[in-house]
Amino acid sequence: MATVVVWIYVIALMLAVYIGVVREVRLAIGAYVLQTFLVACAYALAAISLKDQSIWWAVLGLIVLRMILIPWLMYRIVPRDMFLARNNHTLISPTFAMLVYLLLTAVGVGIVSSILGLSGLDMGLALAILLVAIGIIAISHHALKQIMGILSADNAVDLLASLTLSRIALMADYMVFLEVTIAVVLLSLLMVRHRRHGYKDVRHMSELKG
Repeated sequence: MATVVVWIYVIALMLAVYIGVVREVRLAIGAYVLQTFLVACAYALAAISLKDQSIWWAVLGLIVLRMILIPWLMYRIVPRDMFLARNNHTLISPTFAMLVYLLLTAVGVGIVSSILGLSGLDMGLALAILLVAIGIIAISHHALKQIMGILSADNAVDLLASLTLSRIALMADYMVFLEVTIAVVLLSLLMVRHRRHGYKDVRHMSELKG
């Protein structure tokens, strides 16, 4: 089962990098849904190994709130053309961004592995996903892409949490799920409002400085 968990984390990391380099947000959302499915799988494996039935409620919350509700709300709130448009506004090119994400992956895995050894590989991969997600937020100028980075970072935190589910209250899990959902709705509404005033990307808001 440990090997399966590691592969779940590896694939989730690959999806995080894909979210970072892909130009169409609709493809990034698809990758986020797959990544969230992998988080649900990690939770399910924890429920099986710990024989804790309450964790299955967390799996249900992940699927309903994170896999289904958040993408649906985004599609309902954000104009369709923003999902289909190819975003070319980043601080660095996708090729160089890929190198940055690989470096962040090496940093995340290296830090944890140097402390815990190979037994902490899954935790190192989760940290790498978190670092890549933060990189997405920092590199992208597109508001929707930054939201995807935030969601991917939240998945990374959940992957870390799945390693310690026996010590996390179910209610706390659901509160985080709901808070993330509310945050995505508010960010999407804010982005749509800015778009009505001609601000599609962060780079268009330079006049707000100072």
